[in-house]
Amino acid sequence: MNLLIVDDERHIVNWIRALFLGHPAVDEAFTAFSAQEALAHLDARRIDVVITDIRMPRMGGLELMREIVNRHPRCQIIFLTGHSEFEYVYEAIRYPNVQYLLKTEDDERIVSALEEAVARSQAWMAAGPDVNPEATLDPVVRELTEYIQANLAGDLSLAALSAQVHYNPSYLSRLFKRVSGTNLNQYVFEQRMQRARQLLKTPRTSVSSAAHEVGFENAQYFATAFKRRFGITPQACRDARHVKE
Repeated sequence: MNLLIVDDERHIVNWIRALFLGHPAVDEAFTAFSAQEALAHLDARRIDVVITDIRMPRMGGLELMREIVNRHPRCQIIFLTGHSEFEYVYEAIRYPNVQYLLKTEDDERIVSALEEAVARSQAWMAAGPDVNPEATLDPVVRELTEYIQANLAGDLSLAALSAQVHYNPSYLSRLFKRVSGTNLNQYVFEQRMQRARQLLKTPRTSVSSAAHEVGFENAQYFATAFKRRFGITPQACRDARHVKE
């Protein structure tokens, strides 16, 4: 992946370049100190992600963004700026391949934004020229839900799930919420509870066995979670074979 960093302040360019030095997603990091220089880079080679300031002499970041959208529509753009004025934010968020961050954000958030941009770029490239990249994200969520349902007894932490589908954890969490409308941790919890309820309807399944089958090592913690979800203890469910929805 080719990255282009654009800012008229050299120390900002050097900071961002150092931040991504050695990052596995970045093949080359190019630099530009003006929007005009940035456009020259974009016309000379494939650039996958542009990190740019907004306020720059002669041509500002918003004008640069419009040029990129028109001339290089697959390029992802991250605004990294010291200005949080509404007019800038409003203009930037109109475009699906644009993110907006403040320079006061911590390094981890900036790295996460780049990884999200890379994921979108890769999805679009894999989908072909006529496919919106958002459409390629649904299969990722489907893969994730199938994995969760098949591995309810295993490690379904955000870190483990991210490793399974090769996505950054914070990006995966936002992606799952955006596509499914449900928080990822809540989805895991709900699937575990529903599976536990089914198991407890089986006469030979003990409470401790059901807890283990849905990934709870501590039976008491399982009982507390189960009662919070269904309003009845696992033992009462097992005895009565009935739980309210």
